[in-house]
Amino acid sequence: MSKRILRLYRGLPGSGKSFHANKAGGPVHEADQYFHDENGEYQFDATKLPLAHADCKDRTEEAMMFLKPEINVANTFTQKWEFSDYLTLADSHGYAVEVYHVEGNWGNVHGVPDAALKRMSDRWETYDKEITITNEKPND
Repeated sequence: MSKRILRLYRGLPGSGKSFHANKAGGPVHEADQYFHDENGEYQFDATKLPLAHADCKDRTEEAMMFLKPEINVANTFTQKWEFSDYLTLADSHGYAVEVYHVEGNWGNVHGVPDAALKRMSDRWETYDKEITITNEKPND
């Protein structure tokens, strides 16, 4: 049996998580995908964040049930508990896990206020098994 892998990309908004997840190969799941309407327009609603994260986790588990060989999840995951369910899912479905801490300043495309970015940064918890990616935004 070939190795199955779940990659978790964590970092502050604008750090390049989505870029690296999309570059890795395999499906990419993000809580932000929940906020795109039928026309592809981003319509963030903070009151729906728990639903967005549940949807992301459900789509990830569905991909595991279909035995996708590579699955990528890109969310802020500022604290370890926020991605612990993904570690449990990976274990129960036979997936190895790689956790990436993405550090970059690519611009905040969703308009997260500076005060919210500061709160996220202040509550950041390191994970002893993570791989840090420090990068600059590639030239367009």
